[in-house]
Amino acid sequence: MNSIDVIIGNIVQPKSNESIKHYQNELLSLQKSPLGWQLMDDLLMRDDNIYKFYGALTAQIKASSDFSALDTPDKAKFKAKIVGYINSNNQNKLISNKLLSTLIIVVVKTSLNDLFSTLSQLHLPDSFKLAVALEDLVRLEFSKEQTQQLHQQLLTHKDHIENTIFTNLSDLDATTTSIECYLKFNSSPEFLDHLLNTLLSAINPDNYNKVTPIIETLVTFKNYSAPVSQLLVSPLTSQIWQQCVENESSDEMSQSIVNLLMTFIESYPDFIIDNPNSPTTHALLQLALSATSFPGVAGSDEEISESSLDIWFQLQEALSDNPTHEAHFKQYFSQLCYALLAKIVFPSSILQNQLARDQFIAYRQLVGDTFMYSYYVIRDALTDILFQSLTSALQSSEQAEAVIFAYRSIQEALPEDSDSVLRFFDPQVINVVSSHSQRAQQTLLLTIDEYSPQIDHHPAVLPALLNFVVPRLSNAELATPAANALRSLCSDCKQHLVHEIGAFGELHKNLSTTVPMNERSKVIQAIVSIVNALPPAQAKEPLVAIVQPLLEIVYANLDAAIKSKESTERENVVVALDNYLAVSKGLVSYDDDANDADVELARNDEIVVQLRKAFVEIGMKVAAEATADTEITAIFGDIVKSLTLSPTQPTILTPHIEDLLNVAGTALSTSTPSSIWLSLSTSLINRAKLVIDEHPERRDMYVSIILQLTTTAWSTVSKVLTNENQMQEHPDITSTFFSLLTMLTKSLPLAFLQLDAGILEGLLTFATVALKIPERHALRSAADFVASTIFQTRNLPPVEQSIVDALLKKFGAVMVRTSLIGVAHHAPRSQVPILGEIIFLFVVKLSAQPERWVESAVLEPLDVYAKASLQDKEKLTKTINAARTARRVKEACSEFAGICRGTQGSAFGMAVSVV
Repeated sequence: MNSIDVIIGNIVQPKSNESIKHYQNELLSLQKSPLGWQLMDDLLMRDDNIYKFYGALTAQIKASSDFSALDTPDKAKFKAKIVGYINSNNQNKLISNKLLSTLIIVVVKTSLNDLFSTLSQLHLPDSFKLAVALEDLVRLEFSKEQTQQLHQQLLTHKDHIENTIFTNLSDLDATTTSIECYLKFNSSPEFLDHLLNTLLSAINPDNYNKVTPIIETLVTFKNYSAPVSQLLVSPLTSQIWQQCVENESSDEMSQSIVNLLMTFIESYPDFIIDNPNSPTTHALLQLALSATSFPGVAGSDEEISESSLDIWFQLQEALSDNPTHEAHFKQYFSQLCYALLAKIVFPSSILQNQLARDQFIAYRQLVGDTFMYSYYVIRDALTDILFQSLTSALQSSEQAEAVIFAYRSIQEALPEDSDSVLRFFDPQVINVVSSHSQRAQQTLLLTIDEYSPQIDHHPAVLPALLNFVVPRLSNAELATPAANALRSLCSDCKQHLVHEIGAFGELHKNLSTTVPMNERSKVIQAIVSIVNALPPAQAKEPLVAIVQPLLEIVYANLDAAIKSKESTERENVVVALDNYLAVSKGLVSYDDDANDADVELARNDEIVVQLRKAFVEIGMKVAAEATADTEITAIFGDIVKSLTLSPTQPTILTPHIEDLLNVAGTALSTSTPSSIWLSLSTSLINRAKLVIDEHPERRDMYVSIILQLTTTAWSTVSKVLTNENQMQEHPDITSTFFSLLTMLTKSLPLAFLQLDAGILEGLLTFATVALKIPERHALRSAADFVASTIFQTRNLPPVEQSIVDALLKKFGAVMVRTSLIGVAHHAPRSQVPILGEIIFLFVVKLSAQPERWVESAVLEPLDVYAKASLQDKEKLTKTINAARTARRVKEACSEFAGICRGTQGSAFGMAVSVV
């Protein structure tokens, strides 16, 4: 272990990110160890404030984690030490803050009745003491008794607290914190009124940005619409604002005005919308418009325009709830749209500044949302504004791009049959933009992509759009948005494009020379979408022409691809499979009027049958020889999931589910289990259940295959994950295996119970071990499986019911015990509720048993229960056994977790909510 000087020196002046983490961990280990008590004194007695700070931090850590273990005399000594260190600290605020927070923790863990008597011993400014104390008290978690003590202390010292606030208004940093925290305990009208009047009489240009945050807090407690609106439209505010605009000062002062205006409109929307003709309303909205139009480049030069956008969202929401006077506000939203169009023109000044560009792009996204809110108020008037702006700015590349961006932003709000697409996608507009900048063309491509649902209602614009999109597939800079746009157009407008199948065939032939490699799969998906719109008999031939070469490439190169991960053959296989995945995505479910008999006839065509057989054979080869090849297996799995998306309405290329289950079973029989294959198996079990529901006569066949697959998976997984350490090391395998079991219990609970008795016992033993794992995902999936097993196996036929009852009685006690230990210590706090649910389900399932299980488990003399008193344990047992809802048990478990982990009275103790 390094000396403390070396550790702190390397933290203060780290050589690298790894170095600082290493030394921070070393310091934390020292602080948490028994040596931490002496370390605290050594550091706090140094003259250097850096050492004093780490001494104060050590004191806070010891108070939080180890104070409760001290005996009464040592607790008193520790408290006296902290008081002494505070008083000898020369009032260094940072160190005083840490030490005072430590003292508050000590008071909370001893007696809150001593709060103000303890504070009175400190040689610190009253405003500082009050601010730190109240902030900590708001953040900490208390028992009911502590809450009562605290409220009594605050009531007893009410006059002192309020006098401290009022006499220290000049120290607005500390006073603001005190007020915000104190209001959580006392928001009486008398105090609020007195405070507001005092603030309004004291506000001036020098303290404006300090006073308004306090006023913002006050308006959330009481209706102060009249005095605050008068402040916002006052000559003082107008003068300050005008100076900010003229000086382009995007600073705390201008931001404070915008924040107060935003809080005002959010708190009192009715004041605005119920008084549309009021001069005050007009002045407030003109201020909002001025903020939205604030000079400078948003994101880099200024932040006012961005922060003011929420004002318009709040106003739109209020008008949506009460549209009585909506017409009066249309003029303001129209002005807003013109202002925003000017603000979002991409400035040339930031082209070479990546950070500024990113900030401006983020701002534009928020503006896009604001255009959509505006549409909900002014409706078609917005598309008129945008089209008029586009017409007048069409020759300017950047201005036209800004208008097109705005139009793109409102797509979601426009009805699908909106005829605005006829104007915005007019051939003349498309032709002009074709010669504009790359940015303008890209924005148009993105807009076409978004508007494909509306374009479907106006197919007349399709020729011009395709003539714009397709040539840009060969442009390296525009290929991605062009491919995305083509994919969307072909998916949504396929019925209108079927007659162009020949042109799409030519596009497919020229893919290798016209489209970049990484975008070809999107184009293939687009083409297959058109093919899929043909009658099945006509779709067969072009589909075979696309798919057959892909499978041939995979067949010819798969052996070499499996052997070498750095080969041309492997690249060929990955690309071919990726393209096949695109085909599967293009083969979305047939239209509702498709004839099932026609689909089946096409499926039974010999060449189509051979294509499906070839795909299954490829799957078998991958399953047998390349289960550890995550890249190839992942793509194959995605293809299967896509092709089986609707197993009861298969595509021409969808293999039989039983064949795919056999492929997965083969993969799971190899020596190395794969989370990819386990996940795919889970998906296929779900698909099989859907087929069984529609074709009950196939149940026995599917159940037989699924049980064999589950048995195989268990055999492989149990050999690799033999203990909780190995489960912890392989959380992906652990979690996906339990997900498979959960799917089986949920979809086919009777089939689950047909597993061999030894396997069933093995699975529940495995789950019991997994409940001890601290890794969140693995623990959660194991808990889900146990919960599903209990929940899904209620009210079964007598034979199956006897099987599950015997299992749960055998494993109930150990699972309840393991779950309670997890609650007390092992499990992440976020997973405590699911463990509580398991315990509750045992109570429901076997009401005669858990009472003894819970009591015997928590009364064990285990270290994890050391911080819980006998009363705590009895309370938990009684609550669980009397609970009628899962929520009550989860609450009890969360409370017990806080006791056992010592997080009561800490911010961390509030981190877990009962779900």
